[in-house]
Amino acid sequence: MFLLLITILETLFSTLSQKTLQTDFVVSVTQDIAQPLNVPGSATMHGNNFHLSLSELEVAYDGQTLYMYQADVNELTLSTPTEEELLDVNPLAFAQALVDNSNVTERPSKDGASVYVTLTPKVQNTGLQRVVLKLRRQDAMPLSMEIKEDKQNSTVTLKNPQFINSTPPFVIHKEGAYINDLR
Repeated sequence: MFLLLITILETLFSTLSQKTLQTDFVVSVTQDIAQPLNVPGSATMHGNNFHLSLSELEVAYDGQTLYMYQADVNELTLSTPTEEELLDVNPLAFAQALVDNSNVTERPSKDGASVYVTLTPKVQNTGLQRVVLKLRRQDAMPLSMEIKEDKQNSTVTLKNPQFINSTPPFVIHKEGAYINDLR
């Protein structure tokens, strides 16, 4: 069973290194006493490169530079991110980095067409309790990701995810934006 789980995860990460994932999504964040916060967005990912669009924020990474555009202040920040900063903004890279340091378990979905893969860190001192990926069984297409930390639960639900063969540039250019270059 464990080898099957690793095979499913390896299929996902291998496909992401060869093809581009495009999807719309909704991020839902809940805390014990607060109302849930739901934020829609879109994502394009290829390997470690990505472009995320949320309501007032765009984030892209081209392999060297992290671009963050804040529409409300018309500011584009360019930086050279640390590995930890990249893991904070790219949930699939976060899951991939977590695999080697986690206990990995699986449970099928009710319809049998998808599988839930749970990554539970072997060391529980960071506040991270678990990450649950829902993957379509036939091709390891990601459908959702849940991250449970302390009293916060974050869920990214993908809508109409698809793999495409083209690779767009993962940069952000905004005419007239203030450029904050931190590289």
